[in-house]
Amino acid sequence: LADAALLLVERNLASHALMRMLLTPETRSVDIAFSAEDAVERMTSAHFDHILIEGASVDGSDDIRAILSAATASGSKTTLLAAPSEQLSKTEIFASGVDQVILKPVGAADLIASLRALYAGRKDQAEDEPPVRIAS
Repeated sequence: LADAALLLVERNLASHALMRMLLTPETRSVDIAFSAEDAVERMTSAHFDHILIEGASVDGSDDIRAILSAATASGSKTTLLAAPSEQLSKTEIFASGVDQVILKPVGAADLIASLRALYAGRKDQAEDEPPVRIAS
């Protein structure tokens, strides 16, 4: 995580400063996209090691699939930070195909620990095994 260029997909302007303050000391860099379309566009012009998708900032599973497709093409890890809602059910969240799911609400320390865990990996995990899901 410390060497990762991270792209945060977050449309809530009030959350930008808080998330940047939390993530900047833990990563190489933090950039912010305001929508799925903005995220996909940014991924075509720059490389990001990790895409952190704030679930309330996307308009359902089609947006997540678009981000995931671009992230997969560039070899980026993906985390979906979400709470089940009318727009994104728990089933859709866990079936999204992202590398990691973190259910909200989650505290700052748990969020960072969960992101770090994705980079620590499991030494005994086979290449073809599905990724571990983390829910807080």
